[in-house]
Amino acid sequence: MSGSTCPPSWKPGPPPPGHFKLNFDGSAIGWLGPTDFSGIIHSGDGNLLLSFAGPPGISDSTSAEFAGLFDGLSIFQDRFFGSLIIEGDSKVAIDWFATSKAPPQRH
Repeated sequence: MSGSTCPPSWKPGPPPPGHFKLNFDGSAIGWLGPTDFSGIIHSGDGNLLLSFAGPPGISDSTSAEFAGLFDGLSIFQDRFFGSLIIEGDSKVAIDWFATSKAPPQRH
């Protein structure tokens, strides 16, 4: 995120004890090109619990980021219970998650 700073509470590495952390990412080749996404979920003791990846299809990078976030949240909800910390490099996806607003409309 060029030109932005991380909030003071952000710390790289594993989540604190008793928490989980979802790291996600998505990418696209060009505008409306081939996309993919991936992510990992760590436990509070630093163990990698699982990784995931998928090809959402032909879209843009923002849609690929949302696909990574949504897939990670779905996997977490199906398999784990507890406090979840979300990390990703998409300010749009993180802001949407933090404010629970509808995802941006694509035109």
